[in-house]
Amino acid sequence: MRRTPPDRIRLKSLMVSALALLAALPGCGGGTPPPVAAPATPPTLTFTDITAAAGIKFVHVSGGYGKKLLLEPMGAGCAFLDYDRDGWLDILLVNSGTFPRSKPVPAPTVLYHNNGDGTFTDVTATAGLLVTAFAFGVAVGDFDGDAWPDIYISGFDHGHLFRNTGRGSFTDVTAAAKVANAGKWGSSALWLDYDRDGWLDLLIGNYVQYTIAQDERLFERHARPSYGDPLNYASERLTLYRNRGDGTFEDRTAAAGLADVAVKALGLAMFDVDDDGWPDVLVASDQMPNSLLHNRKDGTFEEVGKAAQVAFSREGKARAGMGIDTGDLDHSGREAVAVTNYQYERTALFAPIGDGHFKDEADAMGVGSVTHPLLGWGVRLVDIDNDGWTDLVQVNGHFMEDVALYHPNSTWEMPGVVFWNRHDETFADVTGTVAPPLIVPRPYRGLATGDFDNDGDADLLVTLNGTLRTQQSAFLLRNDGGNARRWIRFLLVGDGHNPMALGARVRVTAGGFTQQEWVRGASSYLSQSDLRPLFGLGNAARADRVDIRWPDGTTEPPLERLTTNRTYVVQKGTGVVAVVEPGKPVPWPAAAVPVH
Repeated sequence: MRRTPPDRIRLKSLMVSALALLAALPGCGGGTPPPVAAPATPPTLTFTDITAAAGIKFVHVSGGYGKKLLLEPMGAGCAFLDYDRDGWLDILLVNSGTFPRSKPVPAPTVLYHNNGDGTFTDVTATAGLLVTAFAFGVAVGDFDGDAWPDIYISGFDHGHLFRNTGRGSFTDVTAAAKVANAGKWGSSALWLDYDRDGWLDLLIGNYVQYTIAQDERLFERHARPSYGDPLNYASERLTLYRNRGDGTFEDRTAAAGLADVAVKALGLAMFDVDDDGWPDVLVASDQMPNSLLHNRKDGTFEEVGKAAQVAFSREGKARAGMGIDTGDLDHSGREAVAVTNYQYERTALFAPIGDGHFKDEADAMGVGSVTHPLLGWGVRLVDIDNDGWTDLVQVNGHFMEDVALYHPNSTWEMPGVVFWNRHDETFADVTGTVAPPLIVPRPYRGLATGDFDNDGDADLLVTLNGTLRTQQSAFLLRNDGGNARRWIRFLLVGDGHNPMALGARVRVTAGGFTQQEWVRGASSYLSQSDLRPLFGLGNAARADRVDIRWPDGTTEPPLERLTTNRTYVVQKGTGVVAVVEPGKPVPWPAAAVPVH
């Protein structure tokens, strides 16, 4: 696929002004030096495929009917969420659908209820989610402040907002809330309180300006049937809906300074590049520069991705960004950024180098060469073995089912990959030993992490892009052995209109170093992971200190000397209100219903 070089003259002027801004931002060059790395012991865990035993029988419908429309190979995402607040993570699997000219196939997005015994039950119908939509991504957040998780599902031409009734079901309130994102191709979505007024706002990543009719005309021109190049389509803009606090939203895209930020957005992630307590946003863009939207604290954003050096490859080229995530790889207090890219472009691993700048260290860290032949989608920076160091999981697959006709050495189905952090700023590919199911080549797409069995380690939820020969489009991989080391988890209960505390940051000091995690909306590719921060602590007998910064910037008095292998429910202003042992449900505290 073609690549367009950046306008270097304009880039230089942008970098001069934006670098001055970033250098002045508090905390940008801060962070404590990383500790001396402890001797690394390779993980002995195994990710076990329990999909069939769990009762998950989802099949993704891509809509393919012979015309090879660009919509077909792009979906879809997945989510871990506790929709009924019973303390067990449930699963939502996003589906796409069929086109008017194809044979109709039922393709609902499916909600599976966690029974608490390792099995799941399809509750889509009773939950009120049987809605027809050509869907792609999912984000979970409490938009009305009633302490029940709501769902936004992005899609082509129309998104859907489902309000949680608190009675095991949802109501489609898209029209009333005015968040349809009509006429646009919504990819990833993200809940965040960008203006810190206490209400969660909604940011939608839009892919390209696209119509089926245009795509069909392009298809007819091909000498050989193939999917169209995204370069054939104009870039789009993000959509930012500000929550009015009365059940409705207003489009503040232009007012927030986003109307001039051109993207072909596929991945979104909340970020705080300057540690000022205001949420910034990262955008993975296809064949365009990635964006870093710095929050100016006045209801507007400034695009500083080029100045921060996360926009391009080290050669100064825009790549085909798909999935995105962030994580502290070395206990420095500054987070790196992972972006999956097109085949032969390598996954980017932008390491922080101070003053708000980054450098792509994927090759030096051992990630570049392994991902070079892969086309990456979902990605998570997560500690798989609870040794206290952040690892990297990525899933892959080509977007052309018949790619071998054009590139004999390429395949539609590709393996996933698990990189283990060696504690020395390098990673090792341990897929073959810890994740045999991911070695099997498949057309992977979405990836989410969450502890569905509450045993203290991160499990994997993976989706595939459906084809006529695909009989299974989602896999649940249970982490067996990741909890052999110590861990600690938190369920945060906020106040006011953000009781789920999206945007809160937790820092845990144990064993001589400090880690940080977020309560945040979607990341990866089109997907939503567990909202409960989970920390691996190695062999530490306790967490010496826990610091919580709430979404409004206030901090909780430090928690000290907490026993490991426990989940702590922490309520803002009150402290620890419950302690839960491993394997037990972690329900929302009944007394913590917000009062507005």
